[in-house]
Amino acid sequence: MMDTVLKKGHWYFLLMLAAIQVAAPAQGYAENNAADTLKHPVKPSAKPVSMITTATRLPQPLLAIPYPALLLKNAGFKYSRNIGAADMLTAVPGLFSQSHWGEHDTRYSLRGYGNGSNAGATGVTIMIDGIPETETDGQTPADAVDFQSTGRIEVVRGDASSFYPHAPGGVINFISDLDFKQTSLLQYNEAGSYGLLTNGIKAAVKMERSRILATYSNFNYDGYRQHNREYRQMLSLVMETAVSAHSALTFLGYFNTGAIKLPGALTQEEFARDPLQADPHSVSMDEKRITTNGRVALRYHTVVGKKFQNEFEITAFSRIRFLEYASLKYDIVNKYTIGLDGRFVNKSMLGNRHNELSIGIDFYTQPTRTEEYKNIRGVKQNQILQVTSENITGKGIYLSDHFEIIRKRLFALVTGRFDQVLYRQAQQTLPSLSGSRSFDALNPKLALNYQLTAGNTLYCSLSRSLENPALYETGTASETNLLNQEVHPAESMNFELGARGTLVRTGHDLFRRFVYEVALFNTRVTHEIIPYEMQGSVYYRNAASSVRRGIETSARLEICNGVNLGITYTWTDFTYLSYEAMTIRGTPSGNKETNVDFSGNRLPGIPVNNLNLTLTWSQAAGRHFHFFLEPGCRVISGLWTDDANTARTSAYHLLKVVAGVDFKYGKFSVTASGGVDNLLNETYAGYLHINATDHRFYEAGAPRNYFASLNFGYSF
Repeated sequence: MMDTVLKKGHWYFLLMLAAIQVAAPAQGYAENNAADTLKHPVKPSAKPVSMITTATRLPQPLLAIPYPALLLKNAGFKYSRNIGAADMLTAVPGLFSQSHWGEHDTRYSLRGYGNGSNAGATGVTIMIDGIPETETDGQTPADAVDFQSTGRIEVVRGDASSFYPHAPGGVINFISDLDFKQTSLLQYNEAGSYGLLTNGIKAAVKMERSRILATYSNFNYDGYRQHNREYRQMLSLVMETAVSAHSALTFLGYFNTGAIKLPGALTQEEFARDPLQADPHSVSMDEKRITTNGRVALRYHTVVGKKFQNEFEITAFSRIRFLEYASLKYDIVNKYTIGLDGRFVNKSMLGNRHNELSIGIDFYTQPTRTEEYKNIRGVKQNQILQVTSENITGKGIYLSDHFEIIRKRLFALVTGRFDQVLYRQAQQTLPSLSGSRSFDALNPKLALNYQLTAGNTLYCSLSRSLENPALYETGTASETNLLNQEVHPAESMNFELGARGTLVRTGHDLFRRFVYEVALFNTRVTHEIIPYEMQGSVYYRNAASSVRRGIETSARLEICNGVNLGITYTWTDFTYLSYEAMTIRGTPSGNKETNVDFSGNRLPGIPVNNLNLTLTWSQAAGRHFHFFLEPGCRVISGLWTDDANTARTSAYHLLKVVAGVDFKYGKFSVTASGGVDNLLNETYAGYLHINATDHRFYEAGAPRNYFASLNFGYSF
């Protein structure tokens, strides 16, 4: 079965290899200024890392962005255990991430968005190199991130719907590591508890007019729970070529395949008895998932005009996702996505004030075919039960103007985006139902940024966003239509106020630098999309409103040379203002409707307190050695399991220690690191199945576990 799935993706693999020949320049074709083009490129991938692109879809200094944003460099997770996205994002304030079985299907929650789905995330847009991994209806199966090729991560917290579709909670963009200075080769290895074994190779090639980054990874993991073995292979390839002194062409591709046994969730009684056991039903069904993903993309970027004041970029991509999922049924899903986005930026002076005007378009179409078979102990039976075809089309346009009000002091950003999404779904076998839905959304935003000093700013923003229901939220019990015609987008009004900057004590050796950001936000959501139960099945409707208040803080204090204290803390108060829950059950006399008032309850799955502390020591020793040590602590308060607030998990405290050493001699380098997570071996719920109707809410987080890595490098 796995061979069949792999064959479907072979053409993607061949395309990536063939692209090397297309993108690599012919010898002797370089212009006189080609070397300078690579030193001062016009494309985001090689710009100075103090700039951030994701926040406004064009490069901006972090201090110029009038809402919360964060840049994580690869040096921050170089020595860490990098097998799950949660390993890399614990230091992001306001972000609460949970991964199935410790490492899989990360659910990203920003300000309560992304928390409604038990598979991936909704309301938070995930991107790789500026290309959305989030699907056209807003769902995100985040299993295509190659951590070895990631050079930095850009995170926008709060409403980004005026620039991106499906982003009322924010955006996370994993960007490839193209900021290398010379050609190099790296062979990496990692081993750890519970059968963890990862190895691979990373090649970075710098030519006169081009850069190539290629990585291959092989991952194996037995898992810390029963029925939890996993493996995957990943190949990624990024190539950029200077077409001229001010134009660049970039190819971006990946291919990955893997399989995982699924242990399922537990009831509170099962979790208390043995948190590492599997759900007996998952074992009897041999619940598992086999995936194959691939993407190819081509991006052209240029700067034109007498003063190079006009910037143009266009990106086209195609993505495949093949999935086999054995559970109550055996599903085979073939999903294809074709996307195109473009943007134009004009930088000018209005009088003696700077002005940046940008306009962009996005278009995505996603046809999908799903085949349903009977599942007997993980084996697909021959008789087909149902074939469903669907197509989701999304198109959007945004307009943004970033202008100077008071010279070098006060700046304003006015932006808005219009989106239109169309769902079509049809059964190919009896009863041959079909359905369609369309959603329109206009999302405006106004933001101000005031520069107090050269390194410190205040900002505030006001925005409105509409969050369309994902396709699975439009399911219905109707006997005449596949899609619910009564569920509508949720509406949010968002306000935030914050400050960021750096305070420096010149001439001091102790406590000489303090980098900080603090953000206060208030969001009121109406027409919340909430679940209801009807005869054992779960459907969705608009029947709640909520208020979400919070404070997000992050700080880094340089205690002395090489020693830094890092703190991120988030406090939240997310409460339903009104919520009438409904349950419909069949009785001998007909359907009986039960209503319960959940007004005043807390939103489930979100901690009130989320604290992360790290103490980092990094020091060179002579010309050849560099040492690193980082103990850390993560504190999470208890989580409500459902909208009814029937149960709450225990708070937990996770201690970790990571240590590493770099050795460089000439062109050779060796990096060794190791560490321990959950040092106190605390038992905790690492993932919640929110609002599970069978009360199987709990999946255990990883017990105490160790890892060690050893990497060998050579620079040419």
